[in-house]
Amino acid sequence: MIERLIARLAVAAAALVLAMLLVVAALGFLAYGAYLALLGALSPPLAALATGAGALFAAFLIVAAARFATRPARAAAGRRDSAEDGFSPERLAGEIGGKLGEQLGAVTRSHKGPVLAASLLAGVAVGASPKLRGLLLGLLLPR
Repeated sequence: MIERLIARLAVAAAALVLAMLLVVAALGFLAYGAYLALLGALSPPLAALATGAGALFAAFLIVAAARFATRPARAAAGRRDSAEDGFSPERLAGEIGGKLGEQLGAVTRSHKGPVLAASLLAGVAVGASPKLRGLLLGLLLPR
C-alpha cells in the first residue's frame, strides 16, 4: 500500500519536473519571439531591454497572484476551517501516519516472536552501551 503511494508520488514528481522543463523552454522561445518582433521597431539592446522588462513584469504578476491566492483567509461564518479541507499538511501527515501505523501493526502482529526478540535485544544494547544511546539520542533529538 505504501509502496504504491510512493510509486505514485515518484511518477507525479517526475511528470512535474518534466512539465516544468518544458514550460521553461517554452518561455525561452516566447521571449525570443518577442525579442525578434521588437527588433523591427527598436535597436537590439532596446529590444532586449523591453523583452527582459516584460519577463520581469510577468514574473511580478505571477508572484502577486500566488500571494493573493495563498493569503490567510479571514474569519467568516460561511468558510470552512483550514483543517477541514483535504489539502492541509496536518491532515495529509495524519492520514499517511495512520496508514503506516496500520501496516506496521499488521506486520508486528504476524511476527510476534521476532519482534519481541528484536525489541529485547535493542533495549539491552541501548541500556548497556552509553555510546549507542548517545548516538541514537543525537539522531532523534534536535540540537
